[in-house]
Amino acid sequence: MLKKFRKIFKTSHKTKMNKAEDQAGNDKLSKENGESCIVRIFGQDVTDFSSQYGAESRMTYAAQNLAGNYNIYPNYGDFTQACVFRTYGPWWRMAPSAFKPYRKTPTAVGFESEDYIEVLFEERLYPIAVQIYETYNPGAIVKIMASDYKAGTNVDTGKQSKWITLWSSPAVETEQRVRIFSPPIKKIDTRVNLIRLELNHSLLGYYTELDCIMLCGVRSRPQSTDYPNLRVQASQLDPPRTPREQAMPGFYAQEEEKMVKELGSLKLNDVYQCPEGGEGKQLFEMLPGEVIVMILAYLDFPSLARVAQTCRLLKEHAYDHILYLEMNLQPIWHMVSNTTLDGLSRRCQHLQRLNLSWCGKSGTIKGSAFKRFLSSCASSLVTLQLSCCSFINKDTMLHISRFCPQLKELDLSGCGDVDKMSALVLTPLTNLERLNLYRTKIDTITIIALIRSMPELQHLNLGSCKMITNIVEVVLQLRLNCPKLKSLDLWRAREMDDSVFQEFVAGCPLLEELDVGWCSDLRSVNGSFTCIAENCKNLKKLFLTANRTVCDNDLLSLAKHSRHLQQLDILGTREVSSKAVEQVLASCKEMVFFDVSFCAGVTDNDVALWKVKYPAVNIKKSFQNTS
Repeated sequence: MLKKFRKIFKTSHKTKMNKAEDQAGNDKLSKENGESCIVRIFGQDVTDFSSQYGAESRMTYAAQNLAGNYNIYPNYGDFTQACVFRTYGPWWRMAPSAFKPYRKTPTAVGFESEDYIEVLFEERLYPIAVQIYETYNPGAIVKIMASDYKAGTNVDTGKQSKWITLWSSPAVETEQRVRIFSPPIKKIDTRVNLIRLELNHSLLGYYTELDCIMLCGVRSRPQSTDYPNLRVQASQLDPPRTPREQAMPGFYAQEEEKMVKELGSLKLNDVYQCPEGGEGKQLFEMLPGEVIVMILAYLDFPSLARVAQTCRLLKEHAYDHILYLEMNLQPIWHMVSNTTLDGLSRRCQHLQRLNLSWCGKSGTIKGSAFKRFLSSCASSLVTLQLSCCSFINKDTMLHISRFCPQLKELDLSGCGDVDKMSALVLTPLTNLERLNLYRTKIDTITIIALIRSMPELQHLNLGSCKMITNIVEVVLQLRLNCPKLKSLDLWRAREMDDSVFQEFVAGCPLLEELDVGWCSDLRSVNGSFTCIAENCKNLKKLFLTANRTVCDNDLLSLAKHSRHLQQLDILGTREVSSKAVEQVLASCKEMVFFDVSFCAGVTDNDVALWKVKYPAVNIKKSFQNTS
């Protein structure tokens, strides 16, 4: 015990000394040359993010941990003080609750992002470098963007914040070690104090963890001749770079800038003429209109916008409604504005699926423009994804319920203004089959009203909905009103009752996915987990994360009854043995994911043997390393 205490004290002392030395270095750099020196500052505050592993009211695994100085570096491992996101790997996209991907997604900007986080700095600088301290499973960052937070929004000043891509790269597998990620960034002549990181977790073997972020820059605008010297100084601050970090800054930046200039407002009223009598035009006009539309169907929306500017003939066909049955605007979220929606309204009369997730930041989309678009284009809409959209409020949601009678899928995750008053207006959407309310402020009474009005509901996400205080009544109403339910996410739900939960499970035999991670009120001794296995024969995904009572009997019941199980998470239980875990692996032939992290009865040697014996299963066992 004394040896362990000395080890922890040594690590803590080393971290404090490093912080003191780093702060002294910052002060020295700031005073040496005045305005011309490189200033290094840590993030002051996290202003926005798409998801987090931690609870809304706590700092454990919370996004807010990215602000401030480093707390974990140079240690590597799973630490509660880190910033951690909700998902990793391909597993969540493979689950029954996942939205179907869009057939056409803008590819020129190289969009691969699945999560984002925005960090505010106390001073506006001309950026020279951005340093991200990655302390567990690095390699998720695929884009770094910058903006001036003080530029304001339409509401504040009539201005709009402009996002600039400093660096981007496709996702690649990365060596698993602690590192300070600092890729070469694009030179810009704008002072910024807001940095946005976008992440892609698809290649990660486990959750990525970020400790802090540092912005390195200068206060005065550097001349072009100053940049080589600044680059040299900045490189002295950076650790050695991997080949991916040494890649040219902004892998897609040039293509993205070109797109922004060409698309402009995306209104596209200016049409260029083809030369009269041109031979190329005559040959192209000989093609049947259906063939031209078939060719254009291979293009994404930005490409169609370019084509529409070439001549009247192609504009006519590029505006064909059949090309706009699906619209995924999330990859170009920072380009979408009020005029974008106004320009699209003429060609989206038969729109069926629309993804506006992340759009509308800094007031680029007003509620009035969104309502105009819905009033003219939403009659056939089946899928509407609005994750983290700031323009969603009671008024806009009222228009959703009024103008989207065919709506079956609705994603409002991360919309901070979705509360008990605004969500109540969704009750007319009686055909809804999929509803995502992750991290919204919906309360118990409102979600019960929605459940009672949606008998067709199949997929419901109530993860991290902290205003739902009576989850017992919610699951009871699901059993009574939603017999077709296939997936339910109750991540971090509180005040659960075992007997009511078992009634719910028995009344929903079609369940294929159930997430009751961090629902600590459920008890194995009361039979809740064996009840899941015995009643849900089609279960494919079951997350029992951090429920300390899961035991061998629960696993043996899953091995016996849940033969179609593909994903299982029992992280943190003390009561399971390696023998019971192997029984699940041997019986569930479709298993592809199994998390046994921090399970006291499972050793590293057990996991190593299982990985050889069951190569088709990704077996996860996280760890901490303070050496």
